[in-house]
Formats: sequence, C-alpha cells, structure tokens
Amino acid sequence: MLKKIKSSIPGEQSTYVIDKQLTTKVIEVAKKHLVSNILHTDQIPEKKLANVTNIYKVAGQSILALYDTTVFNSGKDGIIICKHLVGWKRMLEDAKTINFEELVLSSIDTKRYELTSGDRKLTLGSKEFASFFQSLKNHCVEDETLRKMYEEHITTSLLQLEEQIKGGHYQEATRELILMENRIVSSHSEYLASLYNHGCVLNMMIQQFDRAYQYYEMLHALQIWNDTKLNELKQELDKKKALYEFELLEEKKERTLAENLFEDAITIVESQKELHVVPKAELDREIDRINKMKDSYILTLERNISEALQDENYTSVLTTIEHLKKLTDKSYDEDYVKAKTGLYKFDEAYIRIQIIKNTKEELANNLLKIVEKSKETATLAIRNAVEKKDYTFYQEHEQLRSAKVSWGMTPLMHFIVNRDEKGVQLLADTHNPADRNLLGHNVYHLIAMVDDSFVGVAYSILDPTFIHLQNQRKKKERLNKVGGVLLKGVDTINNKALLNLEVAKASGEISENMKHSLDQIDMEIVEYATKKFENEYAEYFQSLLKPVYDNEKLAGYLQEKQILSRKVHQLEEKIATLSDSFDEHWNMFLTKTKLTTSRMTPVTKSLTNPKTPKTVFLKVSLVAV
Repeated sequence: MLKKIKSSIPGEQSTYVIDKQLTTKVIEVAKKHLVSNILHTDQIPEKKLANVTNIYKVAGQSILALYDTTVFNSGKDGIIICKHLVGWKRMLEDAKTINFEELVLSSIDTKRYELTSGDRKLTLGSKEFASFFQSLKNHCVEDETLRKMYEEHITTSLLQLEEQIKGGHYQEATRELILMENRIVSSHSEYLASLYNHGCVLNMMIQQFDRAYQYYEMLHALQIWNDTKLNELKQELDKKKALYEFELLEEKKERTLAENLFEDAITIVESQKELHVVPKAELDREIDRINKMKDSYILTLERNISEALQDENYTSVLTTIEHLKKLTDKSYDEDYVKAKTGLYKFDEAYIRIQIIKNTKEELANNLLKIVEKSKETATLAIRNAVEKKDYTFYQEHEQLRSAKVSWGMTPLMHFIVNRDEKGVQLLADTHNPADRNLLGHNVYHLIAMVDDSFVGVAYSILDPTFIHLQNQRKKKERLNKVGGVLLKGVDTINNKALLNLEVAKASGEISENMKHSLDQIDMEIVEYATKKFENEYAEYFQSLLKPVYDNEKLAGYLQEKQILSRKVHQLEEKIATLSDSFDEHWNMFLTKTKLTTSRMTPVTKSLTNPKTPKTVFLKVSLVAV
C-alpha cells in the first residue's frame, strides 16, 4: 500500500510513498531493464550518493536504487529510484523527476522515447529508458491505490474523448486519442476496447477510413465485444466509406463532364453503382442524361467544322475532328480531305481518298476532283511567283512554303530548277532531305541537273556538310590574314636589324604552311562537292529509269503530267546534251573555279582512271561560293 507523506522537497505538494512490496517489484524491474551500465541497489558509494542528492534535491535515505550511466562513474547521469519518485538525467540535459502518481497517469511513447504527464512532455532519450518506465508503470498500476487513481483518470479521459467527437472537435480528439493509446496499459483490454471504438468512430468522421478499419481490426482482435455489436460497427463503417467514395466519384464525374469526356463520366457512374449508395434506376437515368449531353456536344462540334470550313480555318477543322474521334465512330473523311486540301497537304489528302474509295467510290471521286483543282491552282500560283521572282508571295501564303504540288514538287524545288539563288535562300528552312517528287528526285538530284556555279551556290545554302567545310575555310582564311599581318611585322623588324636569316627562314616556312593549310581545305571542299554531285547525278538518272511510285499511283497524276510534259522533254534534251559534252563542261569548271592544275591533280587522276564512270562532273566555283 502507498502512504501519503509530506514531500522532502521544499514547496512541493504531498505525494505517495511506495510500500515494501511495491519497492521489491520496482527493484526487480530495474534489474531486468537497466543492464547496460552500473546499477546500485544496496550500497551506493558515498561520492555518488552526494552527487545524486545534490542534483535531484532528495534525501539520501530515500534512495532505493541508482543506475549510473556516466563514463567516469560519478553517478551524475542515469536513473534514481526513490520511495516517492523516479528521476533521470542524460548527459548535457537537466535532471527530471516524476512521482508514482504522475507515472501511472502518464503517456509513454516507446517509439519516440517520450513521457507526457499533464502539460509536461519529457524526453526519455533511449529505448532502454523508455522500456524501463513503461514496465515500471505497468507494475505500479497493479498497486491498489495507484490502480484506483489510474482507472478514474482513464474513465474520465474516455468520456471527454467521446464528448470531443460528438461535439465535432476532431483535432483535439485526435491528439487525445494518441495520448490515450500510450496511457492505457495493455493488460486493461476493456479500456482498450472503448478506446479503439472511439478511434474507429473518430476516423470515420474525419474520413480517414484506412485508419478507421485499423482500429476496428484491433477492437475485433481483443475479442471482448460480441458479434452483433461488432457487425453493427462494421456496417456503419462500410456505409460511411461507401458514401464518401460515392461523393468523391460525383466530384470527379462533374470535372470530367466539364472537360466533355462523356465516356469517362459514364464509367464513373458505373463505378458508383457498385457502391450501392443510390438506387440503380437513378444512376441509369444519369447515364441517359450524359449520353444526351454527348449527342448535343457532337452536333455542336459538327456545326463548328462546317463554319470553320467556310471561314477557311482548316487547322481548327482538323483539331475538331481529332476531338470527335474520342466521342464517336464517325470518320469525317470528307471534312478531313477538304481541310488537308485547304492546307495544301495534298499527299495526305490523296491517302485518305484512297481509303474512302474502298467503301465510297463516288465520294472519293468527287473529293479527288476538289483536290486536283486546288492542286492545279496552287501549282500555277507557285510557278507564277517563281517565274516573276515574287518573293512576297510566300509571306502572304505561308502555308504554301512547303506545299507539294504537281508531280510532288515543292516551291524550293521550283526555285532550284529556275536557278533562283534568292528564292532558294528564302525557302531554305523548308528543306527536308526526305522530300521527293513523283519520280523520286530530291532537292540534291535537281541541283545536279543545273549547270555552272549555281551548284556550288545551292550546296552552300542547303547542304550541312558543305556549309561546315565553307565555314572552316573562312575561319582558316581569317587566321591566315591575322598570321600574315604578324609575319609582316616580324619581317619589318628583321629588315631594320641585321637581317637574321633564321628569322626570315622561319617566317617563310610559317607563310608556306598557312598557304598549304588553305589549299588543303579548298581541295577537301572540291572533293566533297565532286563526289556528292556525281552520286546525285547518277541517282537522278536511275530515278528516271525506275520511278519510286508504281504505275497505279502514277496514273492518278496524268493531268499534271500533261501540263509538265513540255518541260520534261526539255530536261531530257538537256540531259543528253550534258552527257555528250563532258570535256567541254570539265574545261568550263576548271576555268570558273580558277584553281591551279596542281590543286586539281588528285581529282584529275580520279577522272582519268579507266575505272571512274564518265558522268557529268560538278560545276562549282569556290570564288562564287
């Protein structure tokens, strides 16, 4: 039994002193849990006793045990067990004490190593200390006097917790719930059952259902409540959770409808059915409502397509069609072809027409006429702009800059055929090496069919490797100029002196090296351009003999072929002329490039080699470039 005594600490209220029986249990707990350092339970060294009485302000005769955790065995850090209190101190921290009455009413968090008593939150500091205090509390609660205090406190606290939940003070209730989990000892299952029930209800109210189910499972595991009472709680929990999930889905459905994602909204309603919160018939009516909204929205988009076609807003048409694909199985092929035609994307329009032809031949034929007419108009406009050198045309008709018109020719290809350097420069950004006309010719093939220095000009605008080599040459030329100025200064100083032959010799060698370096890059440019020209020229003829498009597809462009037949004939005559006059063009090349014979020796040897094919060679002028 405990006896109420006057505290030995001045100004402190009366407290309780443990009897001999509880003293024995307390010592046993200390021996079991405090094993890492020195534990004194009988004779405490005088020096340690003096230190402890000074630190904790207690009478020496009241000390039952001392746990010394100091390195030098001074007793200043550790735990003391007295007849009326327990104290502890860790290195560099203040001493703390708690009497046995406070201990049984405290909350001990064995994970965070904290002890909460009233408004005081005290740090225990280690697993060893936390385990000791938790075990000590469990034994103290078994004492009749302390148990009575404990039970009255727990009963009052549970009632307060219930009132907090009913009053909607969920934040305060959550804090109290956590404290009480660490306040109720594990052997008192009836209190734990009440606490877990409150925890389940509280978390239901704040819609933390995972946590609520955890409390329910802990309550079920105690096996105190009967099945009927447990089932009622479980049914309430399931009902609350279902209603909560239904409301979340309702909010999600409204957001989905706002984004016109009707099928997704219907899927959400189907999920709501599985929760059994609202009658199935009511949700079926909601699905019907969503379908009507969907039909109405589709009609609105279809009207938008018609208006956009009238306003020639073809990009909007295509965007709307893509959106409609998510809502309906309709193809909108006719609108698609008209929009692509309006954007001068003739190849894509032809592909869709070919698909339509399999099921709607009449519609395909009508659309083909629309595309052919638009293509003819665009072709004539592009040719007219190219022939008149109307460069502003492409500023006013931005969509035509990269359009592939008759025979798959782009405006850039037309400028190349017409040897228009400014036009090529204007549309250089539209260059796509993958672009080919109906005969399989790309931009470089067409460049190979023009004569004189335009080849080099075109390469310098369009070919990345050629441009890189040019930039290297310009860089070397600039460095050589700087070097020449420096060498000239050295020679001037040398001439004013006594003509140092070594300096003059070195200066001459540097000058020769700079000239040789420039000659090398010149030769590299010529060799690259020559090889590229020969390859492109050979591929051009190969494409004429075997077009990349099959006869069936080529037949679809007979109208364009008739329009261009005259120019094709002229090109064929030009090809024949160029093939028969290789020597003449070669001499022209040498004259216009102004290169010395020594520079061209490697290329000449290649050309005079019997194994080298006699194709038309590149006519490029480095001076012009």
